[in-house]
Amino acid sequence: MSSEFTTLVAGLNFGEYYTLQCLLILGLLILLPVGGLRFQVAGLLRHWYLLVPASAAMVMYALVNVEARYVGTFVVFSWIAVYSGVSVPDQLGRKRVMGGVIIALTTALMIAASIYTARDVLRVAHSRDQDSNIVEPLKVAEGLRRMGLQPGDEVAVIGYAQAASRWARLARLRITAELPWQDEQMFWEGDSQAQSRVIDTFMGTGVKAIVAENAPSGGPTAGWQRIVDTKRYVYLFSGPNNH
Repeated sequence: MSSEFTTLVAGLNFGEYYTLQCLLILGLLILLPVGGLRFQVAGLLRHWYLLVPASAAMVMYALVNVEARYVGTFVVFSWIAVYSGVSVPDQLGRKRVMGGVIIALTTALMIAASIYTARDVLRVAHSRDQDSNIVEPLKVAEGLRRMGLQPGDEVAVIGYAQAASRWARLARLRITAELPWQDEQMFWEGDSQAQSRVIDTFMGTGVKAIVAENAPSGGPTAGWQRIVDTKRYVYLFSGPNNH
């Protein structure tokens, strides 16, 4: 991985950190002047055991991939440490301002969390109505079982293996090889010889079948079978039509 690419990834991931924490950053920028621009370094250092590990973890994730589910705990710990260093002013007026800022910040965070939660609930409800993300993995799992795959069998995936894990768990299959979704279009657009080389490579790993998450609209080439009435296709190495 080149240094330029690493720098680009880190820059995008640090931008994701800003998106996750922009309200907290704004609140801190307001509270510091209200506190008389006094930042109690001693108070911050007292919580080094929160700040140092959390900061180190977030930097490491920034070099690879940043998602809220991965870094949420570290974000909370780091802000506990940072806000502990904000001095509380003695003046009553400034205390009221600081209290108002904290209440507004807490309210905004609760509203944002509620919006995200409602969005996820609606997405699940919509998926259930559309009979896609909920029911289709069941159909794929049942279809693969009818095609002869047994619990414990190893399979390969062309596409997004994380999404494929839904039907794989239901069918109790093991995904042991993958052609990532970034390369699946290249596979389908390649000639038959290129596709055969990829298939032979998968076969060499010992998998019983290859499951394509997103086959071409016209259907894949010979040797592939549609899994019941789903959008997925399977290439069975033990089938009569395969080499």
